[in-house]
Amino acid sequence: MVLGNDFAKWAAEAELPARCRLHGLKKGGMRRLAEAGGTAHELMAFSGHKTLTEVQRYTADADRKRLADAAMAKLRDQNKNADCTNTVPRLHKQLTKILKVKE
Repeated sequence: MVLGNDFAKWAAEAELPARCRLHGLKKGGMRRLAEAGGTAHELMAFSGHKTLTEVQRYTADADRKRLADAAMAKLRDQNKNADCTNTVPRLHKQLTKILKVKE
């Protein structure tokens, strides 16, 4: 790949770290596109991949992040009126009686 080699040469001339390569920019763009809701086929059009296998890794990671965010939002919504993150467990009725006797 000529562009990749040229990019590596330009990065070296700019004294950038060796990890700064064209592949990293492409991968970052694919990750951002997947996190923005891009489909596997849209990512393939962007990246030039010919099979879904590699591209589905990006969409799977983005889907997992989206699902985790949605789950945490539900938990926040459930506890939005709570004044703490842990709720006080309900006391067993026998323990309640014991505590009242000690008062």
